[in-house]
Formats: sequence, C-alpha cells, structure tokens
Amino acid sequence: MHYEQAVTRVNKVNWIRFGTNLSTDNGKLVNEFLRRLASFYKAECQMPKTPVYSNIAYLLGDTDLKINIDGLCNKSTNEFLEKHGYIEFIVSFYIQLAKYIDNHPDYSEYLKIYEPLLEIIESGGCFNINTMGIEIKGFGYIPLQGWYERYVHGEPGSV
Repeated sequence: MHYEQAVTRVNKVNWIRFGTNLSTDNGKLVNEFLRRLASFYKAECQMPKTPVYSNIAYLLGDTDLKINIDGLCNKSTNEFLEKHGYIEFIVSFYIQLAKYIDNHPDYSEYLKIYEPLLEIIESGGCFNINTMGIEIKGFGYIPLQGWYERYVHGEPGSV
C-alpha cells in the first residue's frame, strides 16, 4: 500500500517544473526535514549520519543499502534522476522506506521524514544536498556540520 503510493507519487512529479519555484518556504521545509530526521535518530538511539546518507529503511533493518528504482519509475522520472543523483538518493530512500513499512507498519510514522523534501520537489522548488550542506534555490545554504545538535531539540516548525 505505502510502496505503491510512493511510486505513484514520484511518477506524478512534473520534473520540468523543478527549480521554477523560488519560495522561501522551501527553506522552512528543509529545516523541517532536518528536524524530523534528527528526531528519528534520537528516537531510535542511532548514531546520526549526514542527511544525504540517511537511508531510514536500512537503518531500521532493511538489508538493501539502496533500492534500485530504475524499473519502478516512468521515463521522465528516470531521465531526471539520472541527471540529479542527490534527488535520486532521496527518492530511492523514500520508496525503499515505503516498501519496508508495508512489512513493518510500526515504523509508518517515519515516512513523514521525507515529506518536506517531496513537497519542495512537487511544488517546483529546487535543492541540492551533499555531505557538506543543503543549498535551497531562492533561500540559501544550510551547512550540515553539527546539523544533528542544532535540530534534535526543535519543535515542529520551530527551526
């Protein structure tokens, strides 16, 4: 159920719009993603990793380090993701987590971690994430050094 919905959601994205929405709200959404991710690490007593390598399904026990989404996505999605590897990581982690949750429903709350980033993508926003930071087009740059400590005690929407 979650898996099919995730694949459908990703395939419905109008990738041509990526980067056309320069709203400052995109910065708030990235901050919310980081807050939710920090909350996950705290709740699961996990050692925080950089967000670009935070594969929640794998950290919860999925044996796949990264799911192969080539056969799951439509042509326009695959073409876009081939050119934007950092977005491909986020999309694949989201789909992998949805698949994992179908067999482990107790973890369904964690699917919301990726929601803010998906909202940016769906609205035509643009971000670039790597091990050093997250650049949000139209907003600015969020360095990831010490990110966990900055976000772990944040309330929803407060960061």
